[in-house]
Parts: sequence; C-alpha cells; structure tokens
Amino acid sequence: MAAAEWRAGRGLAEVMVPRGKMLTEMGFTQAGTVWLQPEEALFLVESARLVLLHHGRKLSMQETHAAMVRTPRLGNLEVSIGTRAPSATLGHTQTKSPSVGTRTPPP
Repeated sequence: MAAAEWRAGRGLAEVMVPRGKMLTEMGFTQAGTVWLQPEEALFLVESARLVLLHHGRKLSMQETHAAMVRTPRLGNLEVSIGTRAPSATLGHTQTKSPSVGTRTPPP
C-alpha cells in the first residue's frame, strides 16, 4: 500500500512510498518528489490505496477528513464523514435532469 506524509503547511501530501497505478495518474512531481492534492489523498485513503501519516503517525479516517477540512483551499467545501463514495466526499452534488433516462447529445 502507498504511504504519504501530510504536510499541513503546504496543504499537500508528500508521497513517501509509491505503490499502485493510481499514483502514476494522480498528483504532480516537483524536484523529484510526488505530491498529492488534498482531494486526491482523501480519495486514495477512502479507497484503501493510501496510508496518510502526519509527523510519522498514521491518521485515522476521521483525522484525515479533519486535516483536509483545515486545508485553506478546501476550507469552504462540505465534507461528508463516513461515506465511501468519492463523488459525495467533498460536497459534490449530482443532480438529475428533468428527463432522467433520456440521453441527449452534448451541444
């Protein structure tokens, strides 16, 4: 399993142990270090693909959520604690169109 250290000052997770394909498709590299955005780290923790550490100690799911909410860039988002659905985690709302079940081509 991959592991990352939460850097609260930067509001990013520094990947310490890269494992799995998801890490090749997420985050960014800076000076040879892979960094994850808070929402990426949260998704990977919730999907059991990443262990998030802070000061070398593993964060619980609740502590991970709390750390993400305190991130200035994400501070205004609603976080649903206890959900495993990534689309619901960061306050993403899916609305159904009036014609549910009818496909219309994009404009």
